[in-house]
Amino acid sequence: MPRRLSWILRTTLIFASLYPVTAAAAMKPLPTWVVAAIGEHHASLSRDEIEEAGYLGKRVFEFISAERFDTGDEHAVFDESGRKICQFGGFAGHVTSGSCVIEKIIFVRTICAPKPQ
Repeated sequence: MPRRLSWILRTTLIFASLYPVTAAAAMKPLPTWVVAAIGEHHASLSRDEIEEAGYLGKRVFEFISAERFDTGDEHAVFDESGRKICQFGGFAGHVTSGSCVIEKIIFVRTICAPKPQ
């Protein structure tokens, strides 16, 4: 096997083992409550963002408010069933509601981008 291909395969396997939720999550359909939130976003003038992420090996969704700044609740993380895991934000990025370790939230993809002004 060529050296470069071997390196690519090893790197891919290492990445996949560190973040196993990412590949599987990207293939699963979105929960109906997320689809509804996206529909509401498109129907409004909202500049909020919705991201798919991994948290502790599970698929989660992070809602990022463009309307609140440095209030401590700009980010809200929900599990697949729609239950809020935590809310955080502010200048220092502290968890203000629920319980989560911010550094363990792993971005997968943006599923609803903010609208331009």
